[in-house]
Amino acid sequence: LPRINYEGFSFDGSGNIIPNSGCGSWLFEPQSTNLITQSELFSDAIWLKEDNATLGLNTYLSPSGENNASELNLPNTLSRITYVLNTTGVYTFSVYLRSDTDGTISIRSATGNPSVEQQVSLTSQWKRFDISVTDGNYWQVIKKASDTLTSVYIWGAQLEQQSYATSYIPTNGSQVTRNQDVCTNGGSLATINSTEGVLYAEIAALADDATRRTITISDGTISNRIVLRYDNASNRIQGFIQVGGSTNGNINTTSFTITTFLKIAYKWKAGDFALWVNGNEVATSIDANSFSADTLNVIDLNEPISQSFYGKTKALAVWKEALSDQELTALTTI
Repeated sequence: LPRINYEGFSFDGSGNIIPNSGCGSWLFEPQSTNLITQSELFSDAIWLKEDNATLGLNTYLSPSGENNASELNLPNTLSRITYVLNTTGVYTFSVYLRSDTDGTISIRSATGNPSVEQQVSLTSQWKRFDISVTDGNYWQVIKKASDTLTSVYIWGAQLEQQSYATSYIPTNGSQVTRNQDVCTNGGSLATINSTEGVLYAEIAALADDATRRTITISDGTISNRIVLRYDNASNRIQGFIQVGGSTNGNINTTSFTITTFLKIAYKWKAGDFALWVNGNEVATSIDANSFSADTLNVIDLNEPISQSFYGKTKALAVWKEALSDQELTALTTI
C-alpha cells in the first residue's frame, strides 16, 4: 500500500485529520533505521535526566493520537535529557516537542568540542525538530541560558544514519528498520507514445543533499529512457533522453527550491525538447533525435536500476503528445 504524507493538514484536538484541510502526497523514502531503542518511553534508563531534569507523572496526547507523550521539566540552565550513542559519519536526530506557552528550548549533539546545537521555538502545537551532525556521541533536549521554557512535552525521538530526517519509526526496546518504498508495474505501450510526449510530476525532494532522485520512462534498460530528475547538484532539475545510449535533449535549471512542491514537465519530440517549472519554460533543446514507435513501456521512480526518487509526490502523469506552450503553462502553473 502507498504511504500517504499528511504534511500541511489540520488536526482536531484528538489528533484526527480535519477533512479537506490539505492535500496528501505519496511518500517515497529510503530504508532507514531508528537507532534509539526507546523512542517514546523517556522514563527508561537509556534516557539520562541530568541537572535536575525530571519527567511528569502523567502522560499526554501525542501526534499519534494516543496518550503516550511525556512532560519534561527542565528547571535549571543546562537541565537536559540525554541519549548516549557514539556515531561516526553524518547522523540526524529528530524529536517532537510542544509547550503550554510559546517559548524556546534547544536540541544539541556533541561532536567533540564545541557541541552543535539549535535553539527551537515551541508553541502549543506539536512540531518535529531535527539536527544533523558529523561524529556525534550524545543527543539532547536541553535548556540553555538563552532559552525561556522550563517545561515542555516530548515524544517520538529518532536517530538515523543520514543527512535528513525521514518519517517517524517507533521503537520499544530495540532498533527498528523501515524498508525502502518502491513503485512497480507502471506504464505500458498503450499509455506511452515513444516518439513524443510530456512527463509531468508535482513533487518535492526530501532533502537538497546532492543525490540524484529520478523518474524515468524506459524500455527497462538505461539505453533507452526519458529522465526527469533532481540531479547531484544543489537544486538542479534535469531532463534528458537516451536513445540507444546516446544523450539528447539534455536541459536543466537551478532556479527553484527542490524541497518545496514544484510542478515540472519535460517535453520530448525530435527537434523540440523543453523543461517547464511552475508555469515557465526554463530550458529548451533542438536536438534532432527521439525514439522510434513502441520503444518505451515502463514508468519507474528510479533510473531504472538505481537512483530512486525519494520524495513527496502529488501527481505523476504522461501525455502521449508534445503539448503546446499554452497547455504546458496551464499544466504547470501553481
